[in-house]
Amino acid sequence: PLSKDDKDSLAKVLAHGSKTAKHWTSDGPDLVFRSGDMKIWIECKRFRETVEKNVSAYRWGKERITSSPDVLSGEPVFHGTRIPLEHVAALFRKNVPEEEIAEDFPALDAKDLQYARLASRFGAAPGRPKRRLRIERAHGSRR
Repeated sequence: PLSKDDKDSLAKVLAHGSKTAKHWTSDGPDLVFRSGDMKIWIECKRFRETVEKNVSAYRWGKERITSSPDVLSGEPVFHGTRIPLEHVAALFRKNVPEEEIAEDFPALDAKDLQYARLASRFGAAPGRPKRRLRIERAHGSRR
């Protein structure tokens, strides 16, 4: 395992844009760890591309999802549709092929599906669950 010092140095290189920090060096998309005569090269290009793609999909999707009390009682839907994000995300969680989902929801484009696939991996939203709507007959009212 990495020491706290090495973890902090790695964070400086990855998250804070430093070119070098202690044993770590950024070499293009890759990382190099040096300690004495030992040199470990970590290829990160594919990982960074995946993260970049997911962050882009997330940012785009957050703008595409809307919620209004007038549409499906405020459930988050894709803008301009009545298609709930959670429904499409649940299909991805059930391993339904993307082609089948695209066929069932022609109003959704590839970016919408990419965001729904990403959202399918999210956990439950933080906070208390919403209270379910309870409808009761008023006291003394007739049928």
